[in-house]
Amino acid sequence: MSIRFGILSFAIFIILFSQTNATYFYVRGELWCQGEPYVGARIMLMEADTLDPDDLLGEERSAPDGHFEVRGGESEIGDEEPYLLVGHTCPQRGAPPDPACHFVTRVELPNFLTHIEVPPIHLDGAFEFEHICGEDDY
Repeated sequence: MSIRFGILSFAIFIILFSQTNATYFYVRGELWCQGEPYVGARIMLMEADTLDPDDLLGEERSAPDGHFEVRGGESEIGDEEPYLLVGHTCPQRGAPPDPACHFVTRVELPNFLTHIEVPPIHLDGAFEFEHICGEDDY
């Protein structure tokens, strides 16, 4: 009985492992805040997972002209669900100004492209964001 279980477990492992996708994403774009290029934003290329914490695939900072390039990849069972998290201090509509706070804006990405050129991201626009206070790093 235990030999059958071992063989069955091994077969299931091989089937699952053979169904993984190794995908590498390359994302370019530019960040704007109140009509000016946004310098120094923390850009994290993420991949959403259902059963475990989301994966950080790559991380960069935006350049003095607001442009960024971030890349990364992984092997995943099933389809990848990439997105960007952008940490910044650009004032948000509906959030009170506070120098001890920052924002994290989430930008969804298409999962059917590996080289992604995102349109200009206006951080003070209508994106989903999280207001975080008391943490130094953004």
